[in-house]
Amino acid sequence: MTVTPTTDLTALKNAFGGDATLTISGVTINNGAAGQFGTYTGFNAGPVTIGDGVVLSNGYAYQTTAAYQSTNDSPNSNMGVGGTPEFNAYGPGHITNFYGAYDVASVTVNFNLSTASSVIIPFLFGSVEYPDYVNEYTDSFLAFLDGTNAANQIAFDSAGNAVQVGSSFASALTTADVNSAFGGRHGILSLTTQTGTLSAGAHEITFEVGDINDHVLDSAVFIGSLSTGTGGGSAPVTLSSNDNLAGLTISSGTLTPVFSVSGTIYTVTVPSSVTSETVTPVLSDSNATFNVSGGSVLNPGLNTITVTVTAQDGITEGLHDLCYTPGRSQCQSVELGSQFGDVEPGVRFERDQLYRHGAQQRDERDVNADALRQQRKL
Repeated sequence: MTVTPTTDLTALKNAFGGDATLTISGVTINNGAAGQFGTYTGFNAGPVTIGDGVVLSNGYAYQTTAAYQSTNDSPNSNMGVGGTPEFNAYGPGHITNFYGAYDVASVTVNFNLSTASSVIIPFLFGSVEYPDYVNEYTDSFLAFLDGTNAANQIAFDSAGNAVQVGSSFASALTTADVNSAFGGRHGILSLTTQTGTLSAGAHEITFEVGDINDHVLDSAVFIGSLSTGTGGGSAPVTLSSNDNLAGLTISSGTLTPVFSVSGTIYTVTVPSSVTSETVTPVLSDSNATFNVSGGSVLNPGLNTITVTVTAQDGITEGLHDLCYTPGRSQCQSVELGSQFGDVEPGVRFERDQLYRHGAQQRDERDVNADALRQQRKL
C-alpha cells in the first residue's frame, strides 16, 4: 500500500470516489494537523483488502503503511491537537471509559444524490492500542450524517456499538494484515456502514478518528470509495429545536397578558391568603422537557416562577417567567443586576424594566445556543 499525505481538498475529494448516483461536491478539513490526512492506493494484498480511498490518522498518515509494522507500541505520535465538540459530546455513554478525545482528524464530505438512495461506506479501522490498551485508551472512529448530534452518528460495529478499540476489536479484528502498520502484533477491523434511504439532493458526512484519553499510540481509518445502494440501516433523526409552550396553567390567579406561544413574561395577581402556586406547562413538542423553579412558597413581595423548556436537541432553551406579589395588585419594581434584582417596597412594578432584563437574558442564551450549534458544525 502507498500513502500520500495531503491536505489538498481536490485530491481528497477525488479519493472519496462516488458513482453515477452519488457525486462528491466538496471536502472540508475541520480539525487536525496537516500530517494526519492522506490518500492511499494498493491496499489489495490479502487477507485484508479495500479499494483506494482516504486515510485519516490520529498520528502521521505516512506511518500507517506496512513499513511501520512493529512488535512494540509504535507508531506512536503526539500531534498536539485537541478533540472536536461533537466527538467529546458523543463519547460519554458511547465509548468505553471515555473522558476526552485528542488528536482528532476530522473531514466533512459534501455530496449530492441524483435519486433517493442509501450510501455505502466501506472502511478499515486499525490501532496500535491493541493488544495492550483495549479498555482505558479506546481510540475510536465516528461518522456523522447530516449533522453532528449523537443521533447523527452512523458508524457502528456488528454489536451496534461505536467503532472503538476494545469492544469492537473483541468481536472481529484480525492481526493478519500485510498492507498497513496494523498487522502482526496489532489489529485491524473491516466494516461497512450503509445508511438508510436518503432523499435526492445535498447531504454531508463528517468522518473523525481520534485518540481517546491520551495523545499517543496511533490509530487510523481507511475509507474506501463511497457508493450507493438500496435498503440499509435507518437514517439518523434530526433532533427538534422546538422549545415552545402550547399552554400554561396555574393553580391560582390569572395570567396577564393571556397566554400566547410567543409570550415569555407574565404577571399574576393573587390574594395574600395564597401561599403557594402550581404551574403546569404544556409542551409544543412532546420530545422537549421542562423544569419549573419556584412557587412552592409565595412570600410577601416579589416572587418569580421560571419555566425552562429544553428542546429535543439539548441546546435550545426557552424561558417563561411568572411574577407574583400576594396581596398586591401589581408586582413591585426591581433593581436590575441579580436575577430580577431586589424588591423595592412600596414602589409600583414597571413591567418594561423586567421585560427588558428578561429579554436580555434570553438573547444571551440564544447567542450561546447559536454559537454551540455553529461550533458543532465546524
